Amino acid sequence: MKSWWLSLALLGGLTVPKPALAEPAALALSKTHWVLLHGVWPGSSRDWRLVAPLLQEQGATVWRPTLPGRVGLFPWADNIAHYVVENAPSNLYVIAHSFSGAATLLLLRTAYELQHGDLEALIAHLDCDAFTGRAAYACRQLREGWQQLVADRARAARWIQAAQKIKHLFLYHPALRGACGACWDRWGLWGGDATASLCLLAKIADWLFTPLERVTWRGAIAITNLYGGSEWMLSLCGLHQNDLVLGLEQQRLFVEGHGYREVLVGNQLHFSFAMRRSAAQRLIELLGDRVQVPHEQKEVSDGLLRR
Repeated sequence: MKSWWLSLALLGGLTVPKPALAEPAALALSKTHWVLLHGVWPGSSRDWRLVAPLLQEQGATVWRPTLPGRVGLFPWADNIAHYVVENAPSNLYVIAHSFSGAATLLLLRTAYELQHGDLEALIAHLDCDAFTGRAAYACRQLREGWQQLVADRARAARWIQAAQKIKHLFLYHPALRGACGACWDRWGLWGGDATASLCLLAKIADWLFTPLERVTWRGAIAITNLYGGSEWMLSLCGLHQNDLVLGLEQQRLFVEGHGYREVLVGNQLHFSFAMRRSAAQRLIELLGDRVQVPHEQKEVSDGLLRR
């Protein structure tokens, strides 16, 4: 039951201040360094205009680049690697929304294979003749990008350096297995090469992002997947669990271990964090809790952790 002052404030149109972040979570976020990575659409640093100030209020340092949009999976990951190496320190926390989630996982997996001399085996396993249309185009772009890394040691070293700077990656509503309607964008009118790559991801995510130990660098890099959506939402995904852009199954790998965890974070929509302060605040609370206690040590969750 609301107290009399809260009722009076609501009737009078006054703004009731939101409770401050719990002290342990606030302390966990202080003096941390964050890179916030946007998705394809709307697709700019402005996507984080509500989240970034909340992190900074806790004493965190924040970078929020605007990455070149409408590019495929490999160039998107290459742009992330370049930005991280040139601008960010080590022991870095990263939030990767939507397509940036898949691109950052690609960066980590590719860098691991480069570090261990195994990328050519990955290239040999990628059979682009198995795909047609835009997915085949995206596959060839990925394979050619990998081949460029094998041939260019300086560029390969940049990918490895970027991966080694990351301490904890938070995937937020990540497009790991494509996106609803991506394969319908046959001419790239909606997302350019990005939708072609999303169409490809629907077919190769299981192979590309596993085994997990080669993505998390054998647990050296913590990865928390914060996925979510409404139980019933009519969208391009149909009428089932989705966040307006992605189905819940498109946001998950359905495996855990080696530093990777998947956490259901409620019924937020794909862009809620960019439009509603309450959604941005909720994200900050989730981050503070999981920075405070590494997820591999977290025995009692908020009821949302799926093991």
